[in-house]
Amino acid sequence: MQIAHVKGPDILPYVSSLEPVLDRTLLMANNDGHHFACSIIRNVLRALTLTYPNELRSVADGYDRPIKEYLPIRCVYNMLTSLTETLTLHYISCRDWGRPGNIHDLKLTWHLPSKAEVNEAQRLVNKYMGRQLDALAKLAILC
Repeated sequence: MQIAHVKGPDILPYVSSLEPVLDRTLLMANNDGHHFACSIIRNVLRALTLTYPNELRSVADGYDRPIKEYLPIRCVYNMLTSLTETLTLHYISCRDWGRPGNIHDLKLTWHLPSKAEVNEAQRLVNKYMGRQLDALAKLAILC
């Protein structure tokens, strides 16, 4: 179940709106409610702390070139230039469709969690996980 599947910068302004839901559902005796809250926390913490590439590609050249210079798909089409000429095959070359690239030279930019994202994730861990770790410690003493 994916309750909150967004990028960290996008969810950061809404974390405070999710907290009242977490406050109520984490204490529920109902298994479904508790599972729902755990899914929210897991996905929010993941979004706030994940490092990922900003673009997905397999070659170093970007997709910001004009369409006349670059098409991501190989196209073969017939073009009749005049009624008296024969059909001519024209190729728009595919420069990287399915072509493997050098993973060490993709020139990717990466999203690194901002200080605000990391601080918010730490605050959530302190607020919600501390309570759970205390409950586990008490249970361990009883055993």
